[in-house]
Amino acid sequence: MRPGLARGCATATSDSGHHGLSVVDAVWAQADPHAERDWSWRSISETHRVAQAMIDRFYGTPAGQAIFQGFSTGGRMADVAAQRFPEMFDGIISGAPSIDDPGLVGTKMSWLMQANMDAAGNWILEPGRERLIGDAVMADCDGLDGAEDGVIADPRACEADPKRLRCTGPAGPDCLTAEELAVVAKWRQGPVNAAGEQLYPGGIPAGSAPFWWLWLTGDGDGGGRLVNAFATNVGAYMAFSEDPGPGWSPADFDIETDPPRMARAAQVYNSDAPGLSAFREAGGKMIVWHGWADAVVTPFKTVEWYEQAAAAAGGEAELKRNVALFMVPGLDHCGLLPGPGGISQASLDPMTPLEARLADGAPPQSIMAGKERPPPRA
Repeated sequence: MRPGLARGCATATSDSGHHGLSVVDAVWAQADPHAERDWSWRSISETHRVAQAMIDRFYGTPAGQAIFQGFSTGGRMADVAAQRFPEMFDGIISGAPSIDDPGLVGTKMSWLMQANMDAAGNWILEPGRERLIGDAVMADCDGLDGAEDGVIADPRACEADPKRLRCTGPAGPDCLTAEELAVVAKWRQGPVNAAGEQLYPGGIPAGSAPFWWLWLTGDGDGGGRLVNAFATNVGAYMAFSEDPGPGWSPADFDIETDPPRMARAAQVYNSDAPGLSAFREAGGKMIVWHGWADAVVTPFKTVEWYEQAAAAAGGEAELKRNVALFMVPGLDHCGLLPGPGGISQASLDPMTPLEARLADGAPPQSIMAGKERPPPRA
């Protein structure tokens, strides 16, 4: 809400129709398809409807312009808004969007957790090991863009080989065991089935290791490793037509048979359809952004969606008339943790270029903060 409130805009948000005990809690969805639909798409139109009625009543005139902004699940909802309600919002900002929840949280996150479990269910890659891995990757790939600045500009170009870190003697703090290297290889690969089919685009991006403690490995004091919590809750209460319930864990996910069992959930939740023709025909403008170092909602799906949307629009030049994509090097998921040079969510300002585009049609050139902000509206 902050960017709208800072500009003096009437601003509304919602709890998506449910109360959760934490950001990872999904018990509210157990055997409740109505709650799942509220979370997926109904809360968007209902919040808009009530907000517009309140604005009209308070100010005596309808709102002249409507903008939707969200990131992560809110980014997924931003894409839902463009697809399901193409005339509802003049402008939309979609940040780090989780546009395929069953594929991401069900399949990919379960794969990541299984890759890090030994036969007894213990974690293989323990907290603190990510620094050794991250330093090796950065040494190989930092300068690929011509600047050694602690940032990998595009992880797709990084072909770092952590195998050189393999222990040649006893395991120690300066080398990786064969088991640890196998975890890293699977994380970089992403989920594949026995036939070798990639079930979700890409793996964990190079350059994201500084953020692994929060999402993947934990901090050693019981904090972090949120990927495990997300996968556990979604698998138990949201992913399947019949909820397995609180006894389920990512270790129970069957990479061969469970992905197709989530087809109903994909129909309800997903916003990865590339067609935006109705939104574009209505004159809507959209900014999509994602951090290249996002280790939880990995960025490759967003890039894939954008490329498919460009093809559906008849080419990228045509899509750019309405939709702009910004990939931000070194940025954690939604900028929640500070990255190299202190880059974080506070470094971003997509609202200013979106407002400018809605005002005069100027294509956005950057979403980085620092430019002069417009004065609050009267």
